[in-house]
Amino acid sequence: MTEEEILRVYQQAHERMRASLFRRDLEPLREVVRQSVTDEDIRAYYDAYPEAVQVPARVTFDYVGLSTEELRQTLPVTEEEIADYHASHPEEFQGEDDAPKPLEEVREAVREQLLSQRISRRLVELAIECEEALSANASLEAIAERTQVAIRTAGPLPVGSLGGTDGPESSVLNEAFSLQEGQTSRVVETDHGVYVVRVSRREPMRIPPLEEVRPTVVERLVAQKARDAAKAGANSLRT
Repeated sequence: MTEEEILRVYQQAHERMRASLFRRDLEPLREVVRQSVTDEDIRAYYDAYPEAVQVPARVTFDYVGLSTEELRQTLPVTEEEIADYHASHPEEFQGEDDAPKPLEEVREAVREQLLSQRISRRLVELAIECEEALSANASLEAIAERTQVAIRTAGPLPVGSLGGTDGPESSVLNEAFSLQEGQTSRVVETDHGVYVVRVSRREPMRIPPLEEVRPTVVERLVAQKARDAAKAGANSLRT
């Protein structure tokens, strides 16, 4: 037998494991704790942990802009245009034998090529139009009218947040967070779109009055007391 085989046999014959588990459902304990919480307890917790209920600084802003995904859904590409592009650019769709591939094989590639070109062109045009409008001190409403792009509103959003999948991208948010109320941004060009932002409202960080956040304070206090009680119970079992 090898040393490894001897060790494995020894382990199987002699090694053991012992475990114990104490589990307590905190929900019934929370209900008991809830009955014992007083107004003084609530006030003391509110005073001791203001960060638990503070409302972060928030920004609401309007913006004009288009994303590549929006343009992808709206810019048309006809079958005739696909056929014309394929016929006039055979070198872009060659096979291994250097012969142009038939249209049926590369139709989607041709469509994507045309669409990408049109998206890039539209975004460049939009950036130029916005730059010219801003140079003339045009309002956001005037920019929207000139570019034929609707004004959209986002927020209120916590300063520093990343936003959501359906909202403006992070570069637009960062620009909005850097502006003062009423201020309009430069043209924001990203890998995914072109935008102009105007902050309509900034709300500073604040600590709401106790009565406004009383339910939140109570829930946090009850949860803390329940955890402390459960921990004390577990320690008493150990001893």
